[in-house]
Amino acid sequence: MGGGGGFPPVTSVFGGAGTAATGAAGGGDDDGAGAAPGATPSAPPTAAALPPAVDRVTGEEGETTVFSAEGVLYEWEGGDVVKTVGAWKERGRGELRLNLPPDAAAGAPQRRPRLVMRSRGHLRLLLNARLWPGIQATRTLDGSKGATFCVVNFAAAGDDAAAPPPAVATYAFRMKAADKVDEFLAAVDAHKGE
Repeated sequence: MGGGGGFPPVTSVFGGAGTAATGAAGGGDDDGAGAAPGATPSAPPTAAALPPAVDRVTGEEGETTVFSAEGVLYEWEGGDVVKTVGAWKERGRGELRLNLPPDAAAGAPQRRPRLVMRSRGHLRLLLNARLWPGIQATRTLDGSKGATFCVVNFAAAGDDAAAPPPAVATYAFRMKAADKVDEFLAAVDAHKGE
């Protein structure tokens, strides 16, 4: 390959004969690109206009968050939880929130509190599960920074109409802070009957 390593000259990439470092006075050893001494450098090309900001509509507008924590969501797959034949599969990392619905208007169907988790970064929905009166959230067996619970995850169904309806599954949420586990268990217990 040639001595330039395959890179085009800087002036051909950024357009313009001079740069801020060499200026219009002709100092430095730029290639000049045919500019006359004392001529002003050509203006850099204008940047493309950015599209207008888009408001994200998540469906959580108007809901009140009573608990939130960063962590990792796992789902139990492939076996009986008691016999430990299966394994925990990581579903994603992000923020888990327990949201209360907005006050129901007259005649509107009553919504239940729900657990919502979105992945960090692009906010993909990982968990969307309503609390139910019999839900049992417990500390993980190792007693560390995690809790387990059984819910129906409506986010798992996705947009595929041919997919089977969502079923009850066991989830574990490992939190970054150990003190958040007791806060999570108390929040679930306080709002499961609503």
